[in-house]
Amino acid sequence: MNRNEILEKIKFILVNKLKLVSNKELINERTNLLKDFSIDSVKIVNLLVELENTFQIDIDSEDISFETLTDIPKMTDFLDGALNPADKS
Repeated sequence: MNRNEILEKIKFILVNKLKLVSNKELINERTNLLKDFSIDSVKIVNLLVELENTFQIDIDSEDISFETLTDIPKMTDFLDGALNPADKS
């Protein structure tokens, strides 16, 4: 899965599952969920669960920081690394 596909799935989660924003076009590679949309801690936990379910991965809370979960570029990098570990050698 490439970065654009990952980003589109993140947008789907934020718009359709968490209802954080109403339009996926408001989310891009520079979006910070805390600064731009004031995401709260409950939605961050829900986001973590949705990421695990959508991408079919287990995310250990020690492997991902609050900053990674609220920053779209960092979240995309994290998921890209988790989904494509061979590409990072």
